[in-house]
Amino acid sequence: MDFKKKVIISVIVIFVLTATYILGVIFSPENVEKRKTQRLLYPGFKKSAVTKIVISNPSGSITLKKDSTNKWWVVLNNSLYPADSGKISDLLDEFTKLKEGKLISKNPKNWDNFDVVEKRARHFTFYDIKGKKIVDLLIGKGGIGGSGYYIRKSTGNNVYLISEVLSYYMNPAGDFWSYLKIMPKDLKVKDILKIVFFKKAAFDKKDKNPTINYTLYRGATKDKETVWKIEGKENLTLDEDKVNLLTSDLVDFEGVKFVTDKSADTGIKNGDTYFEITTQNNKTFKVYVGNKLKGKEQFYVKPANGKYTYVVSVWQLKRIFKPISAIEKKKVKVEKKENSKSKK
Repeated sequence: MDFKKKVIISVIVIFVLTATYILGVIFSPENVEKRKTQRLLYPGFKKSAVTKIVISNPSGSITLKKDSTNKWWVVLNNSLYPADSGKISDLLDEFTKLKEGKLISKNPKNWDNFDVVEKRARHFTFYDIKGKKIVDLLIGKGGIGGSGYYIRKSTGNNVYLISEVLSYYMNPAGDFWSYLKIMPKDLKVKDILKIVFFKKAAFDKKDKNPTINYTLYRGATKDKETVWKIEGKENLTLDEDKVNLLTSDLVDFEGVKFVTDKSADTGIKNGDTYFEITTQNNKTFKVYVGNKLKGKEQFYVKPANGKYTYVVSVWQLKRIFKPISAIEKKKVKVEKKENSKSKK
């Protein structure tokens, strides 16, 4: 056999051995199973197709609906209230990338062992615009050592162990899915020119400032800089950082939940306590504080021109209704030290 033939045969042998090795690795039982765990649980799932979501567990359920303008709503007491669209979008994103995970069982007799039965499982059901189920997934108990969750499609027998953490979205409480910011979404701190605070009674026994009545506004100094002033008390110097923190709290002002009981005695009409914001484009936003909820450290709150009434915690109201002394710049006392002369 000449040298050329030996080289050709050697190349062929090396190619066959390499191909055999690669195929062995690719199609080995371990790697085949590993690839299965990376398969999408809902291939072709499109979040835009979902128009209704039902999340439930043995203690209750919540329904979320999307209208024709793509706005999400949460159903509370048979009425629609604004939902947290960002949170819903994040939930749907999780399902676009949800993997099958590790196959644990194919036997329905084992469902009880993993809590993937209707009476104990947490349940995600997504519907399209025609009412067809896109997703119908049961979430069982956590894996050993807290490694993910056991899951089962309602239409199948297979039980999988997934690594994705869906527990954050398993909450069927209405306040969890509600959008509870009270101020307009487009309101910015830099846009606020004036704030009126009026308070007629203490929020609780620890409240040392039962009455508050002053107006904050942005005023220009001799150097043409804009600083916060109090109307009628321009001689006071305010702490800009503290006022900016106050305005930030106003922009982020939000409730604990919506008031869904139409017969609730909210006390909003009395208008004893309120704040009013005026912005650069001369828009005003007035928010009333009504009655205190019985047995709770919470009050009813409603924007003057708003559709919804909210429940707000006392601690948050105290962050808004601050006395002047809380935003006034403290004078730093300078102590003069006299050097005593030593007598010889």
